[in-house]
Amino acid sequence: QVLLRGMLSWLTHGCYVGLDRNYLSIHVDDVLLANYSWSIERHTSDLRPEHSIRMTEHDVRYAAAWRRRQGLRLDLACNGSGSGLHTALTGRAEDPLLAALLAERDAFGWINHTYEHGDLDELGEREIEAEIDRNLRWAADVGLELEPGALVTGAHTGLANLTATPPRPENPALAPALRSQGLFYVACDASRPYPAADGNPPFPPGTPFMMGPAIAVPRHPTTLPHDAATRSQVLDRLRSASGQVVNTFDEVVSAEARVVFNSIVGNDPRPRYFHQSNMVGVRDPTGGEGTAALIYSILDAVLERYRSHVTPSAWLVQPTMGEIGRLLLRRKAWHAALALGSVRCFTDRTHLTLINNGGAPVEMPITGSTAGEVYAEQRSGWVRLMPGGTVIERQTKIEQLRGVDAAAR
Repeated sequence: QVLLRGMLSWLTHGCYVGLDRNYLSIHVDDVLLANYSWSIERHTSDLRPEHSIRMTEHDVRYAAAWRRRQGLRLDLACNGSGSGLHTALTGRAEDPLLAALLAERDAFGWINHTYEHGDLDELGEREIEAEIDRNLRWAADVGLELEPGALVTGAHTGLANLTATPPRPENPALAPALRSQGLFYVACDASRPYPAADGNPPFPPGTPFMMGPAIAVPRHPTTLPHDAATRSQVLDRLRSASGQVVNTFDEVVSAEARVVFNSIVGNDPRPRYFHQSNMVGVRDPTGGEGTAALIYSILDAVLERYRSHVTPSAWLVQPTMGEIGRLLLRRKAWHAALALGSVRCFTDRTHLTLINNGGAPVEMPITGSTAGEVYAEQRSGWVRLMPGGTVIERQTKIEQLRGVDAAAR
């Protein structure tokens, strides 16, 4: 996969149908809420509120500094009720976590995760709308700008879950609620299949599908549990609840970094999601720095692997949820055109001739023409083909050779 771009350029003299990018979008769910904490002694989640895991202002400052140091953005899916709940439980006048997040708001992306993280499976349309809208109004009041048109429901509820026992059906009230709220991108779990309409076989895990007006954007879960903030909790959780054979936390990090890296160089734009509990660092009671949060162990290992294998000209691309959704729709339409056999392309030394024999416009991905932007020292992008023929120029010979040489290095 690492060498694929260079091999394609060599085989085709720098010009071919298709394009790729190295994507890594990171979502962090449940921000401002507290997650249950895994009990190592009892090998189960500890449901007592006093033992729950919640980020602090120190974790926010560390995250913002890490973002500036590593250049990787974290998109925080937040629930406004968590701040009010914290002040009510502690009796404090204000929430220091919210204050820290607002001070560093420009360091992160922000996604609507509903106000209370409620279970949307049984709610009616108006109740779902209220959960969505209330979080938007809360964000506007405190000064956070949530990504327009995007939503992560609590635990992906409202959508079907065919892996549950018994299987959970889709809530028919979700699609009209999304339409009413002007939402076009809703998160789903890339590890689960989802039912298809009209009695067709279920969509395989990781397949985008339509939920009313919105495209369901599959998100890859990570190996870090939602109820773990320490390495010991991760190991015991994986052994006890998942039955995995893991000896050390370094094994967990290495395996997960390999999975994420393969996804990056595999042209996969689907985001990976963690939970706010994974951003909680363990501070040294003697005043030392302590242990960095679990999420950074994974991401630092990914970045180290990436920088040792990939040229800097192929930088990491971090699309927003909406940008991912639009790309997935583009790919879906392109694959449909390929399946119909309505598109042809051929080239000479200087030009590409693109033929659309269908009755509607088609967008085609092209690498090595003058269309699009330069990435990894090659120009690539999407070309809109009207019915009939389209002719575009190829990259100059010098640009092609430079791109092939860089890819070979």
